[in-house]
Amino acid sequence: MHKRVVWMAAAALVVLVGCAEEHRRGPGGGSTDSRLSCHGASCTIVVNLDCSVTPCRAQADPKSLEVELPHGAKVIHWMLRGQPGYAFADEQVQFAGGAPFRCPPPGAGRTEVTCVDNHQGPGMYGYTLAVVKTGDSSSRIPVDPWIINR
Repeated sequence: MHKRVVWMAAAALVVLVGCAEEHRRGPGGGSTDSRLSCHGASCTIVVNLDCSVTPCRAQADPKSLEVELPHGAKVIHWMLRGQPGYAFADEQVQFAGGAPFRCPPPGAGRTEVTCVDNHQGPGMYGYTLAVVKTGDSSSRIPVDPWIINR
């Protein structure tokens, strides 16, 4: 009886590890745990636009940017990659009130957005920015990842 319990526990462990690995890789082998630590004075987030699906999807890579010490101003860059004919919406990156970011509107037709993170202490900040088809501001594709100041 004891051997049977051990074998059942071992089998359950193999199944759990396999499921955890599949979740980490995600469908098609892509990463779902997209985190990056930023230690320098500037950091880049790539926004990948995929229009092979309907509607188009935009996803930040990394999904969570961890801005490390030392405290002080850090420049965050968002770079749009993928489908031509799209750009960031001509509006500021939207953070919740009280977030330590200064973000000027990027201007129409831009594929790069920049904000300054005044990083004075730890905090988690969700944000939203949008991608639009050039010349059609109603075609909003939201991007909503996180910046985590450590």
